[in-house]
Formats: sequence, structure tokens, C-alpha cells
Amino acid sequence: MTQDLESPFLKIPCSEHIAANDLAFAIYDRFPVSNGHALGITRRMIATWCEASDSEQAATISLVNEVQLISETVFKLCKSAKDSFEISGKGFLVRSHQVRSYL
Repeated sequence: MTQDLESPFLKIPCSEHIAANDLAFAIYDRFPVSNGHALGITRRMIATWCEASDSEQAATISLVNEVQLISETVFKLCKSAKDSFEISGKGFLVRSHQVRSYL
């Protein structure tokens, strides 16, 4: 991906990160489909999940448990079918930097 483009995600202040590591961070979605809907984002600008290195993918996935625990507390979610925690291609893990209307 051309580095001349700017990602709205990389402009998000660290104070809004739910969890973070050297290669990725997680934020709550500003347009959530449900309470606690979060996005995992690589710190390097990529267009698709497949462009992320193995290390970036592992770093992003490593945030899942931390985000789940925080979200269960913040949103008072219980472990029922109604409040299930899901990881999907359109949810937590693969948010690309092509979303222009985020901010």
C-alpha cells in the first residue's frame, strides 16, 4: 500500500486505545453494531489482512482476550448467547486502513 495515503486510524490518540502492543492496537468502533464492538488495527498501514506480516497478525490477535475482558467489564456483558464475543473478518481482526469515513 502506498505510504503517501493517510490512515484515519493512525491519527487516533493512544488515550482511546483499549489495548495495544508494539505492532497493533484496539479501539472501540465509533459506529458499533453492538456494545463493545472493537477494531484491531495494525500500526503499519495495510489495505487487507493478508498484507499484514505474520508478526502483525499475531500481535493483533493477541489483543483479543484483553479486549474481551475489558469489554465485559465496561459494558457489563455476561457470557450468554445474547452477549457473545465473536471474532470475524468484518469485526475485530481485519479492519484495513481503507475506511475513509471513520473519523
